[in-house]
Amino acid sequence: MLNEEATQLGSNATQTYADRASSAASRMDRMIVDLLAYGKVSHANTPFEWVDLRTKVERVVAEFAQDIATKNARVQVQVDNIRVFTSRVLLAQVLSNLLGNALKFVHPNEPPDVTIVGRLAPQGQAVQIEVRDRGIGIDLSYREKMFKVFEKLHSGAFPGTGIGLAIVQKAVQRLGGSISVDAVEGGGTRFVVLLPLGDSDPDQ
Repeated sequence: MLNEEATQLGSNATQTYADRASSAASRMDRMIVDLLAYGKVSHANTPFEWVDLRTKVERVVAEFAQDIATKNARVQVQVDNIRVFTSRVLLAQVLSNLLGNALKFVHPNEPPDVTIVGRLAPQGQAVQIEVRDRGIGIDLSYREKMFKVFEKLHSGAFPGTGIGLAIVQKAVQRLGGSISVDAVEGGGTRFVVLLPLGDSDPDQ
């Protein structure tokens, strides 16, 4: 209502106040949504089942089809045919948040370049999922803080509430796994998720 009135009156000051109020309300709305997602990941009772990793990754990438096309992004999927006993919902949350970040944090006028790799981990009964990008990169001195709630590494030009990576870490922990991050040579970031495979797959 304030926005409509400001437009009708032609008042620059009123329009400025209305824009600020609207922007603050939008930020609060996004924060509430993200906090609800964090709470759901932390406490939701999600069943574990056998999941085809490549199929799940491809479905998550397909959900970003419009964003990928709009940004002229390149997303490569290099995932082996692996079945993992895990939560389909939490795994999708991890993949979606990491891919979303890779598509968002890029240099101006540069199309995102993302590679998702999935394979058996060298150390044994685990699957290793990597999400690599050629974006703006990160300061590794913030390695410990970046997975905490409300910690934003890139403010200003990039929207967000600073909860996304906290959701990822919480989901990975609930899956019994771990997550780490490294800088990519030449610019960019690599997130590595290790998840237990589970017991022997009855279908194999």
